[in-house]
Amino acid sequence: MCLFVDLKLPDVDRTKAGEITKLARNKNLYPLQAIRVEKKVHECHFLFSSHPDHPCACELLTEESDFRNETWKLKSDRLESIARTIQFLANHGSKKMYFEAAWHGSSTDKPLKTLRAKIELDDFIGLLQSNRISTHTIYEISLGAG
Repeated sequence: MCLFVDLKLPDVDRTKAGEITKLARNKNLYPLQAIRVEKKVHECHFLFSSHPDHPCACELLTEESDFRNETWKLKSDRLESIARTIQFLANHGSKKMYFEAAWHGSSTDKPLKTLRAKIELDDFIGLLQSNRISTHTIYEISLGAG
């Protein structure tokens, strides 16, 4: 069971993912893993992970975190790094970004419904900095003109 933090830039060519990952590493941001996508797919896809062989972001969670709660309980000392990484990704020419923090590998009594929320970048950063990122939610973050 792991927390996966999934980010997509739908308007940025997939061939840019490796370059963006290297730039993020050089800027000392939260570690990203570029995810391979099919050639016909025109987007960059990333996972937050400090583990080179496993896309796990569990180190972001406090002991009180539970995927059944309304929001994730993220470690406060990681929030600024995550926010800087989101802002960094927002500067790569996309008009929007998708963000989802989801628990994988657990069984529940019933399937959990995933919600979708449209939000402006500044409002999303505010949610993040106040530690109010919802579980079971895919955020469509508007980045303006890109």
